Amino acid sequence: MPGPPSLIDELLQRRVLILTGKGGVGKSTTSAALALIAANRGKRVLIVEVDAKGNVPDFFDTKRVGYKYRRLHKNVWGLSMQPKASMQEYLTLMLHLPGFSLKPMQGFIEYTSGAIPGLKEILVTGKVYFEEKATDDGQPRWDLVVVDGAPTGHIVSQLGAARHLAALVKSGPIHDQAVRIAELLADPVRTAVVLVTIAEEMPVSETIDLAHRFAGETDIKPAALLLNQLQPEVVAVSEIPAFKRLVAGAGRQEFLTKYPEGEPLMGAGEMMLEARDRSRHLGQLLQRSLKLPTANVPYVFQRHHGFAFTRTMAKALEQVE
Repeated sequence: MPGPPSLIDELLQRRVLILTGKGGVGKSTTSAALALIAANRGKRVLIVEVDAKGNVPDFFDTKRVGYKYRRLHKNVWGLSMQPKASMQEYLTLMLHLPGFSLKPMQGFIEYTSGAIPGLKEILVTGKVYFEEKATDDGQPRWDLVVVDGAPTGHIVSQLGAARHLAALVKSGPIHDQAVRIAELLADPVRTAVVLVTIAEEMPVSETIDLAHRFAGETDIKPAALLLNQLQPEVVAVSEIPAFKRLVAGAGRQEFLTKYPEGEPLMGAGEMMLEARDRSRHLGQLLQRSLKLPTANVPYVFQRHHGFAFTRTMAKALEQVE
């Protein structure tokens, strides 16, 4: 009989996945890998790049995308948020205004987007909402929308903007749309916000602060933590006590007396133990602080970040328990 579903399996049951993390922790690569896993399982997947300068298409060996979605791989499409295009769509679709050229209204649009707090953020989350609801011939256009989201410093204000805007604008189409967007983002059945980090002090600290901000400033609860780029165990766990005695304990001097040229090797062993202890400590700190379902993702030793890397990363994620 098949075992219980993994955390990755549970996440892929949602309609929307929003990934966030400090720069350099592998947020974009993980977004691409999750999209590929879902696509390989037969789902139609849309990846939304919040940053217009994002590089998710690079992980599928394709050219950059614009605001109109384009196919990146079998069952995977992508689009990139573009401020002017998103404002056009918001006014046309969300407010039921007819299509028009932006140029005559450019000054009004810039004034409006600056005068209404949170409206620029609504353009992003509103696009996610629209695509999650989109249908073709009566069927959902997408089985899954993966959002390569804003980094830790901006994600709370971005995802919380809909709720704030709904409170600020008491009635009318802007209020109604903001409420619906906020409900989607806070619905744990349809949406999962995933925190991505690595076992280093600054990213871990920012991740913990981010979780506290979600709890204090929004009604959105992160669904999972991906602890990324974990180094493999070079020494078997059962052999760690003996290895510590050799490298930093009673056995060190005996070894160096016999092999005086082995000092650099001992230094490398010390560094490995320090990195291992630091990684374990930070992982435990995350667990105590966040109490989130966690996937420990191994480091992918691959030089080039193209589709070959994405495929390897997807396999690594699927093997996580």
